[in-house]
Amino acid sequence: MLESAVFLGLTLLIDCIQSLRAQMAWQWLFCRKKPGTCTKYGYTFEAGPQHLSKDDTADMKMEFDRLGEMALNRLNVLCPPQASTRQSFEASKNLAADGVQQSASPQPLKRDLYLLLRDHASQDEVLGQLWAESNAIPSWVCWEQIERGQDVFYRYGGPALTGLAFQSLLGGMGATRVVETLTRTGGFSTKVARHRLLETTQHILQCTRDLRSIQPGGAGHASSIRVRLLHAAVRQRIVKLAQEKPGYYDVQSLGYPINDLDCVATIGAFSATLIWLSLPRQGIWLRRKEIEDYIALFRYVAYLTGTPHEYFESPERTKVVMETLLRDEINPSATSRILASNVLNSLEGQPPTFASRSFLEANCRWLNGNELCDELGLGRPSLYHWMLMAGQVFFFMAICYTYRSIPILDRRKIAASRRIMWSVIVEDKQGLGQETVFDFKYIPNLSKTTKAEKGRCSLPDRGGIEQRNLRAFLLGCIGMLGITWIAMRCVMAWHGRTSGVMVSENPSPCPSSAGSSQTVAVSLILETVLGSTGPSINTLSAAVDARCFAFCAGSIVVLSDIHSLGQRFFYAKPDALPAHLTPSYYNPATPTKATGSRALANTPTKDDSLLSLATFDSNVDHPGKGKVSHRSRSVTSVALSPSGKYLAIGEVGYHPRILVFSTATSASPDIPVACLTEHTFGVQAIAFSSDSKWLCSVGDLHDGGLFLWSINPKTGALKLNSSNRCTTADTIAWMGATVITVGTRHVKVWRFEPPSSPAKCRRTLDTVTDLSNASPVPRTFAGRNVLLGELRDAVFTCAVAIAEDAAVLCTQDGAVCLLDDAHRSQRICQIAKRDHSITCATLDPSSRVVWLAGKGMEPEALPLDFFFAARAPSATSEQHKDLHLPGEQRKKQFSFSAICYADNRLVCADTSHGMSIYEVISCPGQAPEASAFHQLLAHNSAVIGVVVSSGRTVKDFDFLTYSAKGNILYWSWDGSCTGACSVPLDASLALEGDNSNELRVVRHLPTTNMLLTGDRTGIIRLLDTSGLVEVAVRGHDGEVYNLTVHVIDDDQSLSASCGRDRTVQIFRVSKNECSLEQSLINEHAGPIRQVEFTNGGSILVSMSSDRTLVIHQRVTRTDDSIAFVSTRTIHLKASPTSMTLIPDAPSSLLLSTLDRCFRTISLEGNTTQTFKESVILSRLTVGILHPGRTAVLAAFSSADGSIRLYDIESGSLLALFQGQTAVSDLGFVQVSGTSGMIKTRLVSTGASDGTIMLWDLTIPPQDATKHLGGNGFSNMDPSKPKPPSSMRLVRRVLSKAEIASFQRSLKEKSDDRNSLSRNLSPSRLRRKASRPAISGGSEVPESGACSKNHTSEMPGQDSVHGDRPKRASPPPSPRVSLQSRTRRSSLDDRDQHTATKYADNVDGTARQISNMLQDFRKMMARSQRSLSINSTQALKRQLQATMDAIVPQERQSDRTRDQMGGESFDDYLATMIDQRLALQSRKEDPSYLTSGSSNPYASAG
Repeated sequence: MLESAVFLGLTLLIDCIQSLRAQMAWQWLFCRKKPGTCTKYGYTFEAGPQHLSKDDTADMKMEFDRLGEMALNRLNVLCPPQASTRQSFEASKNLAADGVQQSASPQPLKRDLYLLLRDHASQDEVLGQLWAESNAIPSWVCWEQIERGQDVFYRYGGPALTGLAFQSLLGGMGATRVVETLTRTGGFSTKVARHRLLETTQHILQCTRDLRSIQPGGAGHASSIRVRLLHAAVRQRIVKLAQEKPGYYDVQSLGYPINDLDCVATIGAFSATLIWLSLPRQGIWLRRKEIEDYIALFRYVAYLTGTPHEYFESPERTKVVMETLLRDEINPSATSRILASNVLNSLEGQPPTFASRSFLEANCRWLNGNELCDELGLGRPSLYHWMLMAGQVFFFMAICYTYRSIPILDRRKIAASRRIMWSVIVEDKQGLGQETVFDFKYIPNLSKTTKAEKGRCSLPDRGGIEQRNLRAFLLGCIGMLGITWIAMRCVMAWHGRTSGVMVSENPSPCPSSAGSSQTVAVSLILETVLGSTGPSINTLSAAVDARCFAFCAGSIVVLSDIHSLGQRFFYAKPDALPAHLTPSYYNPATPTKATGSRALANTPTKDDSLLSLATFDSNVDHPGKGKVSHRSRSVTSVALSPSGKYLAIGEVGYHPRILVFSTATSASPDIPVACLTEHTFGVQAIAFSSDSKWLCSVGDLHDGGLFLWSINPKTGALKLNSSNRCTTADTIAWMGATVITVGTRHVKVWRFEPPSSPAKCRRTLDTVTDLSNASPVPRTFAGRNVLLGELRDAVFTCAVAIAEDAAVLCTQDGAVCLLDDAHRSQRICQIAKRDHSITCATLDPSSRVVWLAGKGMEPEALPLDFFFAARAPSATSEQHKDLHLPGEQRKKQFSFSAICYADNRLVCADTSHGMSIYEVISCPGQAPEASAFHQLLAHNSAVIGVVVSSGRTVKDFDFLTYSAKGNILYWSWDGSCTGACSVPLDASLALEGDNSNELRVVRHLPTTNMLLTGDRTGIIRLLDTSGLVEVAVRGHDGEVYNLTVHVIDDDQSLSASCGRDRTVQIFRVSKNECSLEQSLINEHAGPIRQVEFTNGGSILVSMSSDRTLVIHQRVTRTDDSIAFVSTRTIHLKASPTSMTLIPDAPSSLLLSTLDRCFRTISLEGNTTQTFKESVILSRLTVGILHPGRTAVLAAFSSADGSIRLYDIESGSLLALFQGQTAVSDLGFVQVSGTSGMIKTRLVSTGASDGTIMLWDLTIPPQDATKHLGGNGFSNMDPSKPKPPSSMRLVRRVLSKAEIASFQRSLKEKSDDRNSLSRNLSPSRLRRKASRPAISGGSEVPESGACSKNHTSEMPGQDSVHGDRPKRASPPPSPRVSLQSRTRRSSLDDRDQHTATKYADNVDGTARQISNMLQDFRKMMARSQRSLSINSTQALKRQLQATMDAIVPQERQSDRTRDQMGGESFDDYLATMIDQRLALQSRKEDPSYLTSGSSNPYASAG
């Protein structure tokens, strides 16, 4: 119970704070405002293209419920308004007999329009149409959802009625147009305003009383129809008076009274305003499900009252409409102030609340804000009344949150609220007293207007709502203080138990507020895309009028200018909301149980209809059921409208989208104009009609859907017009008003009749139109197959229209055909033959030619006259089928898959993901030719990685990329390719059953300008930048996973490689040589994924999938031999996926693991920071941003295909992008800006889409268009070396003696080593000596080699110097020393354990103090503030005292070492074992037997 009370208290505290913040509009005070941010009367939102424009609202002002008005005219004829008939009285009794609730004393003299409509619906066509529409159940209605929406109203009954009265009604008085209608009815005078408010409340209660009440025949259903007819009567009366007296009401400026916009605003005031304004400002936030249910209820109410209900089809669109009305319609006038004052006067001191005028004004100001209330002329309440309002908020929050948390109490509260509200408002004599039938009693006339009136006489105060609120305020203050005290104690207790490891969560792409104060705001702005996606004719499109072309790049569509090559990028997130919602007919977003059967019943019955798609039900168990995957999908097709105004893209996969964007510079590139979801299993092709008014799409083989949409040229909204099935189409094209689909042995012509555009007429009240309901079922898209004849086995690849009834078709075997559709004949004939396959074609209207391209051929032109001659009546297919195209046949090394024409340029996409731009040269009397103008190179296979050029060499390139097929391209940052080469790959060593070999890793040696590569078969090659191989070594028995390079000097470097064979190979690399220094085997139990040099090359870290990191220390000898000795093994909780070094922190690593964490680990094995993520990070890399040298971590995840930027210190997620599918690598590039300052850029490569994306990490520029420059560079032809099929696997495993000598050299310098070194005990030495596998072919040092003086390199140095002072070899083994030392070290077991434990604690504390001092120095370097004098003096005293305590300990250690002969017992024992091993090796050598007593170790035997 205590925990529940604390939880409830914390919830109330948080909700109270959020309520105050919402009321004072503080939620946007600390947020970054965007250019579209709009604030109106305390409510702030982002205005975008999804909001209604002023043109849209202007059209809605002139539209109204014409069917309701025509029905009212017929009812007035049947029963005039002033008539009192016996029939209406009898109809009232009949309705009561049917169970419809009526007042206790029916009045036969009043006309009931609902009863008249019901009784005469079968006698009149218009009345029957209205009655049928009112009783029809729309397909989107779900009665369970409607019933839950009714419960929502009573669950929050008190705050809901408060919001409806003081915000929806009083705040709505700020709408100038609406009050002009209200004031002419006279229903808002002080005497009748309260009664009229109660009548409106009765309508709401009838609609929410129970489910039967809102269903056809219920009281709520009947009252909604009465309100619809009442609105028609008021509108008709005011318009009639305006015709009699023109100055009475201005229809042109104000619109028709009670028009569509007014009705939408009324329904929005009952639903949207309550959800997003009234309740949040009272501290109450509805759940998502409650919002959907409540809006569904009022959508049905809007349907019954004749209001356009499509604006309430989803919560998002409802909210957008509310924001539009708040922005454009609320503008109080003098009439607004009169009506607002009259409403408050009518409520002052009235039952059941008996509230004072000041408290009513406090309610208004709390819900509407001071700005709007000041414009309405309301008074300012005192602080006391503000306290009462706060108490009311506390009371509502406590009641609502408590009851809704307990289901049984929630049900009881809802039932009690229904009963109490109906009794107080409708049945009580201080309320309405009886039900109203919404008769037309407030009749407008020329002399009636609402004027300002004084308040009514208030009833005596009975201690009502104000005293209750005062008590609630006092209890709320006490509760908040208690909860605050408990929360502070809990936080302090938790903080006291927290360890030094920091774990942070990053659930959203927003920067974490808990991050460091040094966290920077970094924006990930896409600048350039290199390469395109997929060799398909549907991935390239151009707009002739707009002089631009578009192509697919992963999940992004690039729109590029044909001349400057500047790029714009269009991409929509999986959950992006379009500006205009297009409801899906075949794949509804929220299907009901009857969706499938209803769709099947309503589908056209013709044979070509889309029956299979109509029966699709998303409730079936499909992959991804219940939600849409948030991973970005690849784009498979793109289409530009001929005018260049719209861009359409189609996705791949299950439930794909067709996104339509506006290409206007002011339009957002990430918010589509429309989103179409009719396809089920992928979009194959899309195309716009020649007039840009129609859009056609066809699905892939598994989808089989063909859809036609009409486009609103004004707004860009799309509507499904026709549909059918087509499973064999590869591409589509428009031929006039018909659509052509072509594919394998398939050519089909689809026809539809475009609707005629009637002449626009002026809308008047007397205009009678046919209001028959248009069927929501799409029409059948009629199609007819073309008889192919001799071409029945052809594979048609492309189609291009050359006239309104003619098109050119090409086939895979080189046939050029003409489709003649004159008089709908659909005649096809072959008119030419080509020796090469033709894959694409396009029309050049300026030169009047058709350009053809394909495999092994450059673009070639064929005049249109050649095709028109074939259409002559005298021409036959036999006369043209053997003709060949004019001109020479020119071959090219790569093939074209798509071609388009724009402004005298040809853009060709080839199968290697690159593009070529040709300039069309026309000569008089000759056929035009295509001259190569610009070439955009790309990789012809998956891009594996990126390598950034180092600044230590002459920079011929900024970065290079390499693909799986061995192609390497060199790039500058502006996107131009500066060179290319190819790595020769041999597949003879591939695994059995797999004859392929792939390039896996490339590294650049900056000092020698060489490349080091590794492939799938384990071969490591050293080659120059032109591709000439210098050395090829088989370093691994399997795939090479990673290579790392450390520069020693200008001539040589160290390289380490790792692979699947669990081996690390150490190479010494020079310009023309790559020699193996050491092989590290059996260090890991699993494949080694990555190796890295750190600490100036003195440390080598290897990472394996067996959840271990092994730290190796580099040691050298006087002969320049290098070895890496294992010093530490770090065990992890999960397998690592990637690691990277941290700048300015050589003793730390950043590591990502399979448990969705990335952490900072020191080389001692201590985890200093751990950050939890929602996905597994596949690759990490660190870059430095300027200015400030702030380190930023870049990572990508293969799980969701995202690129992420993090702040290293705080772990905050700075940026996220999901547009590049299957990212393979990331790299930071340092480039010089225009001002000379160095800037950091990011390069990402795509494994599956073959694209390269260049990113800007600074503040987003104003113009994101990037101009590409530079000339193309053709592939070089490097000399290929001998295939490495006979290469032998190389290994160099050090012997035990060599390892021991290196370990002794490392120990001799242990006094000066850093914190990474550790004592090598004899037991450790014996265990490590037995682990490496000693090869039989290993070289053994010559006689006396081990007695030579050695010089070991200091840890952290990069080179070896031979002029170091040498130290003597260890002395011979003394006879008594071992026994004496054994006696000296014989301590009591307890004392030895205590001393060892104490020493370990001291050493551990010393290491912690050292790390803290290091962190303190970094903090002082970053901080802008200096220490105080007291802190500085205290720090100096403690440091000096620590030094005084360390010096005696150091002197004692020196004396002990001198007494033991200058070496410790461990050193002595290691030397002795080394001598024994060397002696045993010499005895096995035959040369040792002939050397006699020349062995210097003979005395030691």
